Amino acid sequence: MKLFYYLLLLIISAYSLYSQEFPSRSYNIGNPVLTQLYVNPSTGNDNNSGKSQDQPYKTLDAAWRSVPENTILTTGYQINLMPSAYECNMLPNYMENRIGSAEFPIIIRAFNGKGSITLPCGLNIFNCVYLYLLDLQFIDTNATADIIHLDHCNHILIRDCLLHTNRETTQECMKINQTKYAYIEDCDISGAADNAFDAVGLQYGHIVRNKIHSSGDWAIYTKGGSAYLWIEGNEIYDGGAGGYTAGQGTGFQFMTSPWIHYEAEDIKFVNNIIHDCDGAAFGTNGGYNILFAHNTAYRTGSRSHTFEAAFGNRSCDGDLTPNTDHDSCAIYISRGGWGNILVADGDNYVRIPNKNIFVYNNIFYNPANYAKGDQFLQIFAPYSGEFQANSNVPTPTKADDNLQIAGNIFSNGSPSDFSIGIEYEGNGCQPDNPNCNKVQLQADNTFNTFMPEFVNPENGDFHPLQNGNLFTKNGKQIPNFPGNDRPMTPSTPNGNYTNSFQSDFDEQMRNDNIVIGAFSFPKKIVGMNETITESKTLLSILPNPASNFIQIQAKINCGTFVSIELYSLLSKHVIQLYDGMGVDGKISVQRDISSLASGMYYIRLISGSENVVIPCAIIR
Repeated sequence: MKLFYYLLLLIISAYSLYSQEFPSRSYNIGNPVLTQLYVNPSTGNDNNSGKSQDQPYKTLDAAWRSVPENTILTTGYQINLMPSAYECNMLPNYMENRIGSAEFPIIIRAFNGKGSITLPCGLNIFNCVYLYLLDLQFIDTNATADIIHLDHCNHILIRDCLLHTNRETTQECMKINQTKYAYIEDCDISGAADNAFDAVGLQYGHIVRNKIHSSGDWAIYTKGGSAYLWIEGNEIYDGGAGGYTAGQGTGFQFMTSPWIHYEAEDIKFVNNIIHDCDGAAFGTNGGYNILFAHNTAYRTGSRSHTFEAAFGNRSCDGDLTPNTDHDSCAIYISRGGWGNILVADGDNYVRIPNKNIFVYNNIFYNPANYAKGDQFLQIFAPYSGEFQANSNVPTPTKADDNLQIAGNIFSNGSPSDFSIGIEYEGNGCQPDNPNCNKVQLQADNTFNTFMPEFVNPENGDFHPLQNGNLFTKNGKQIPNFPGNDRPMTPSTPNGNYTNSFQSDFDEQMRNDNIVIGAFSFPKKIVGMNETITESKTLLSILPNPASNFIQIQAKINCGTFVSIELYSLLSKHVIQLYDGMGVDGKISVQRDISSLASGMYYIRLISGSENVVIPCAIIR
């Protein structure tokens, strides 16, 4: 028994050489000044002060109305939702015009942590600044509209929330319109006849470590002039039209100047897992400076193709009635925007081009028993049709202008002559394209000549198999975007032209061996007693296989609620390890793990505004 324990120490110590400090992919709330408000439907009264647990409001609506409207706040507000049964009539009908700041934000959170309360209806939020939603569950399977709708907001954080609606009747689950600085972290977003996550005109922010799934159309898209977004570490699955697209089609009148050219620009889509989508895993429809790198796609594209570079669609919705939104289209065209003023009929839309789409070091893998689709790629051919006239869009309009596809693995068990998707004149990437053509694609990628070996893809483990073939094939160095080629009338702010990033899906540092796909190591291993040094909360894990117990020690802020949970590698909740108040600034927990299978897990500790994730290996 002792020999086995010492052997485990040696194994973990060896693998800890790969474990390095995690890069920050979380919005920093800081230490804001907050007035505490409490809501408890069981014991509260809306005539109470709401400022203590003994005097709570009954409804969230009353707590929200106590936050001053149409004025810059001079203190922040934290609305604590206590465990109880919440009803739709307890929520605000419309949340608008609350102006917080980094020092004085508005926080709405579940007081007892993630999963402790459920809101049966959604929130409609307009013109709110520095609003944070934490640890909330929204479950409304009868919803017809969005369960979260952000409209003309600024600095919004949605963290550790569950959003669940109905795939048959709900239009979208999460909808973001004309908003800046939105940060969506560690959420589960599902259920929509259209899109689980629909963002139109979203500039700045990130979408990280979420599960986005169960939609009839694309699981997620960012379109309508969306820009400057980092999308990483998400699991995207069960999408009808596909997983993710940068851009799509937008009514011209809904866009925001100066982002009135491309559908999407300056977006990094990296280290994501996309699986079980009928359409393409990902692609772009009218994008500029879009990076798709180190993603792993599995069982995608059964109805046609696995990646697409298509045109965006731009129409002017509505009619010619004066003083309506339709007037905006002519105004935008006069400013140099791309579109037209025709009354939309479904066919007379303007085609929006792509430029600088970089597709590097991704895996597109379908097992041999999965439906093949028709081809690997769909690249649109240049277009110079009548509807491009007077649109300000350059013609011929190209979907493959500086499209770079390199270092990728395409595999579906078919013969090597399975269609790439650019073999005919009606496709893009023809021989006269110096950056994307058949000779280049076959030289810089593999098509059905390399079947990647994963640990257990059928059960969701897409790590490269130890000593498997993914370690024998290096990816390509990713170049930066060229710069100095964005439309100048009107001009938009420059994005980040640098395309280097150091970590993988597990937030482990990649080494010089460029492993293709979202993962760079067979397992995520942490050294004994390793700590997250950048956080105020320190967490150490002491596995003890000899006794089948795990010991967790945490240093926390005094008097705060603490939740410690164990998750699977793909963020599935396994067990609650601790749930309660911290005492004397520390916690020590010991739990029996004899029933858990060997493998890699995450342990998450939440204490106040601190959120720490650390990996744990169970090896027997």
